This record gives sequence, structure tokens and C-alpha cells, in this order.
Amino acid sequence: MSKSENDPLFLLIKSLNKSEKRHFSLYVGRMEGGKHTQYLALFRAMDAMQFSDEEALRRKLKLTDPVKHANLKRHLFRQIMISLRLIHTDKHVDNQIREQIDYARILYARGMYMQSLRLLENVKSVAVENHQDILHLEILEFQKLIETRHITRSRQIANKMEQLLEETARRSAISYSSSVLSNLTIQIHGWYIERGHALSDNDRKEVANQFLKHFPSEDNIRQFTFFEKINVYQARSWFYYILLDLTRAAEQAEKWVNTYRENPGMLKHDPDLYLRGLYYLLTFLYLGKKSDTYSSYHLFLKQFVGDHSKRLPFSTSLLAFQYSYLATLNQCFLDKQYTLARSYLKSQREELQRFSPYMDTHRVLLLHYKAAYVYFVCGDIPSTLDRLNEIIHRQQKFLRTDLHFNSRLLHLLCHYELGNNDFATSLLLAMQRAFAPSLEVTPLQRLILKFIKVLIHSPEKDRKEVLRQMKVQVAMQGEDLTELRSIAYLNFPAWLESRIAGKPMKDMLA
Repeated sequence: MSKSENDPLFLLIKSLNKSEKRHFSLYVGRMEGGKHTQYLALFRAMDAMQFSDEEALRRKLKLTDPVKHANLKRHLFRQIMISLRLIHTDKHVDNQIREQIDYARILYARGMYMQSLRLLENVKSVAVENHQDILHLEILEFQKLIETRHITRSRQIANKMEQLLEETARRSAISYSSSVLSNLTIQIHGWYIERGHALSDNDRKEVANQFLKHFPSEDNIRQFTFFEKINVYQARSWFYYILLDLTRAAEQAEKWVNTYRENPGMLKHDPDLYLRGLYYLLTFLYLGKKSDTYSSYHLFLKQFVGDHSKRLPFSTSLLAFQYSYLATLNQCFLDKQYTLARSYLKSQREELQRFSPYMDTHRVLLLHYKAAYVYFVCGDIPSTLDRLNEIIHRQQKFLRTDLHFNSRLLHLLCHYELGNNDFATSLLLAMQRAFAPSLEVTPLQRLILKFIKVLIHSPEKDRKEVLRQMKVQVAMQGEDLTELRSIAYLNFPAWLESRIAGKPMKDMLA
């Protein structure tokens, strides 16, 4: 039986809310003909399914011809997209501006040049007010086209053409600047994805030489438009994060967030980028253990999501869920409330199941790892292994190998806790082969692997002494800034303390 949760049509239907489903049913109902009845039957059948099952769908609708079935699905997808465009046109300012530009083109095509110019002039103010720089430039270029090809009354207004040319030149420069800065953000983010943090002096010099010269001065930033500023703050926050300068990274992310808060209209028109800024700010504060500031911005996140949850589009709700999920768990980690974290995981189970098919693989695995760590600290080894298996047994390429390495170390610790020494030994050999060639494994991670090997092969009576010796060496290693992420996501020193004291790990972290 063919079952897949990656069918685009199935995912699209499952992403619709009640209002969108009702609108689609009404939209199709206004059409006539048997094909439209088939659309609706297919739509309702797929909506009722928990997962996509092609064979069951064909049997239910009595579609024996695979080609006809595929065509019907393709047409249904298109009709849903048209329905969504109709219902959401007024909710996105860029759609509203494009609609007005389309109207201006219709007027222009009918020889109504002055009316087209007036419409463009009106919608231009909307583009300026909402920082739609690219659409603003498109409007200006259309205005120039009309002015150069047709006789209008614009030249009777003093300096009208000069103002249009000056505005176009200025907007072109802004668009070019925004493009350059967004490219810089992508390049810096790409450097991190490929290479992680700059841990050596050579890496730090390379990052500085490659990116630092491209950052504009503070005087220039003050003159920038909204998205130019946002692009600068994004690039800088990632730059300092690569260098593990968490204080400066948080400062730039805070400017990113505050730029939105100073422009409340943009919170409505582009909430995704605001949520992203809040999430990265919270991440930097979490790694820097800035508990009080973290709590303040976590409250901003909860308030924003709570106030806007009913009006957010699905894509924004997806981001809000991911960021809220991770931020709440990190808040529990900072407050050492692991039992509360476990309760939160249980409360979010249905939402996680709902949103998982739409998330990228790395984000899903990160959520699994966070949950696994909560269960591990709480002493629930079976649940820990269930979540870790979701990570370790995935065949896709990992976006960040540190997640994979931490998962395998935690997996090894679980089997040590269970007394599965023979299996743990075989895991050790596999991990040593995986760790040996990698440049991304930190010294602390290598030390953990070495210590677990010693523990497994030590007699029971000698293990406490071995643990005490480990504690001294790990404490020295843990002071290194480059181990900050390793300890933040797998607190091996706390595990050592719990084994020495013979107490649950969550008690040692309390």
C-alpha cells in the first residue's frame, strides 16, 4: 500500500484552516460540470485522510485510470491555489500593490495613460510606507515607460521629470544595497553551515578578512531603509556568532528585533522575519546564560504569538510553533525545570505531529534531540532512545554534524546507563571511526568518548574513582569557550556529578 506524507497536494490540503476549506468548497460550488464535482470529492476524501494513501484514494473514488487520477490531482492543486489567492489577496500588502500595478497595466493597454499614472502615483505611496523597495522601483520604471512613450501633462509640472529620475536613481541604489547586504547574510550563514564556528586563530582571521570589510559604518546605517538595516543586523549577528562573540551577536539581534518594534506596521506585513530575529536573539542569550534578558524576550515571543495566533498565515504559524517550542525548552533548561519541560513536550505532541511534515529535516531532528535530552535528564532512558533513534536512523544528509555527534554520544550514554556494555562497546568502535576524520568534533566530545570507553571496561568498584578523575579533566576542558555549545546541548559535567553522587541528573541541575 502506497503511503506518503510528502504528497504536495496532501500537504497543501492539510495546511488549510476551516475558513480556507469553506471558501474553497464555495468557490468550486459556483462552477458547473462533472469535473468540478470530482474536484470536490477528491478534496474531501484527501481532507478526511490521516495520511496520504494513493491506492485507498483510487478505490474510494473509483478512479482506475492512473493518468486521469494524476490529472485530477494536478487540477485540484491549481484550483486550491486560485482559491487561496482570492481569499488572501487583501491580507498581504505586496499582493495589494501588485494588484494595483496590474490595474494600471490594464488602463495603459486601453490608452488611458493619465489614469494609469494617477493609479501608479497613489499605489507608490503604499509601497513607500510599507518598505516595499522592489515594488516601488517597479512602479517608478512603469511611470518612466509611460512618460517616455506618450505625451502626458507631467512636463507642465515644474521639476516633475527631474524628481522622477532622482527618485528612481535613489530607489535603484537602495535596491542594490539591499541585494548586496542580503547576499552578505547568505554568504555568512553559508559559511556557518559548511564550517561551523571559527575555533582557531586562522579561522577567525579568515572570517574577519572575508566579511568584516563589507559591513557599513554606523553613520550609513542610520540613513538606511528598513530592510537595509535588517539585512545588516542579520549579517552582523551571524558574523559574531561564528566568532562565538555572543554578547555582540545578541546586541545585533536585539537591534534587528527593536527595528521591527519601532515599525509596528511591519510586524503585520512581515512577521516571519521578526520571529526569526527573536529566535536568534533568544538562542544567543541562552548560550550566553543571560537568564533575565532571555525571560524578557521569551515573553515578547509568547505575547506576539498569543495576540496574533488566529490571524497568522500557516507559514508563520509553522515558524511560531518551531521557535516557541525551542525557546520554551531552552527557558526550562536555563531555569533547570526539566520536569516542566517534560510536561511541555507532552502538551505539544499533537502540534508537533501536525507541523512536522512541513519542517525541514534539520529542524525536526533538532526538536527530537531537545526532547531526547529532556527525557535523559529526567532519567527516562526508553523515551530518550525513542527520540534518538529518529535522528540516528535517518538517511538524509545532516545540515549540522554537531547534532549528529551529540545524538550518538547521548545514545552511547543511554546504553551505558542500561548496563548494555557489549552493545555499548560496538557503538564505541563505530563512533571512533566516525569521529576520527572529522574536524568538527570538539576536544570535549573526543574526551567524553575516551572516558566512556574507560568506564565500560572498568570494574564496578573502580568506577567512582574513574568518574572523579574524569570530573577534573572535563572541568578544565569545559572552561574553553569553544566547548560552549557542546555543554549547552549535552551537559556531560552534570552527568558526571550525578554518577558520583548517585543521584538523578535533574537533581544535580536543580
